[in-house]
Amino acid sequence: MTQQSALSRILETSAFIPGALDGNNWGEEARRVIETTRREWNMSILTNEDLKQLTGGLVQGAAQCRWIARELGFKPPVKVDGHPSITWDQVNRGRSTGDKPRTEPRWSVAA
Repeated sequence: MTQQSALSRILETSAFIPGALDGNNWGEEARRVIETTRREWNMSILTNEDLKQLTGGLVQGAAQCRWIARELGFKPPVKVDGHPSITWDQVNRGRSTGDKPRTEPRWSVAA
């Protein structure tokens, strides 16, 4: 499923219909939309335990960032707790193709 069709499905849900969030169910509707988005776009962020397993037991955020830079070829953003913030999609994509780490988005494939 493409991101465009997934977005179309999300926008067609009742959460985006005016008045659908009246009452006390707005939190549940928001959670449902977020989960649908994550499932359709495979953008769940790795937990600290996932990062520990991925990096071979490294616990410190700085060490995990160095491992990701070395093994996956990009410098990850850092969460408030100091651990890297990456998605499973980034992990599954593997090392970037190039001699140096990519610092800007690839606009040819971003759309």
